[in-house]
Amino acid sequence: MVAWVLDLLCITEPDQRIAAIGDVIGLIGLLVAALLAALAWIVSRYLERREKVHDFCVALHAEIDSELLNLSGVDFNDHMQAIRQQYEQDESFSVYVPHLAHSYIFDAVTEQIQVLPGRTIAPIVEYERLRATADRFAGDLRGEYFHGLPKERQIAMYEEYVGMLLRMRKLARYARRALHRILRMRLGVRIRSGFRALRSWIGGKNA
Repeated sequence: MVAWVLDLLCITEPDQRIAAIGDVIGLIGLLVAALLAALAWIVSRYLERREKVHDFCVALHAEIDSELLNLSGVDFNDHMQAIRQQYEQDESFSVYVPHLAHSYIFDAVTEQIQVLPGRTIAPIVEYERLRATADRFAGDLRGEYFHGLPKERQIAMYEEYVGMLLRMRKLARYARRALHRILRMRLGVRIRSGFRALRSWIGGKNA
């Protein structure tokens, strides 16, 4: 580019100088077009990522909210007391532990979870890891080995499982709170952007 400018300064013939100027303008136009295309791609990727983050947060928030609804509807102290009474009253009783609902949404976003803000990833992953551990342990409690154990051992193992559910409820609240902060922050950004656009539109009308 610099060499072209130096050559242009050395040209004395008007026709040649005009042609050279046209070449320089054409090159500048190409550079500007390339820059605008790159900028448009960057902006498009940014908007796409932001929309993906919002969608992931909404979906994960709904899934965790559903889990919390189930966990919060149980008084685990009363539940554990009722289980002990059943073991005492019925010699053949053995507690049945149902499957936890599958985390379809978390599984779907696992490979792209890095798009979420860092402070949101940790509580979600911690909650889901404990949830997976609790579900595997629940599978052990459904096995024949568990049902062949003495009552005291069955009660102790089930009590450990209930403790997992209590910790899971606590971690679910942390994860939901982290997601809620992100969604609230992004909603605030959208509202402020909307007000700015509205003010600009009103200003244009009054001009």
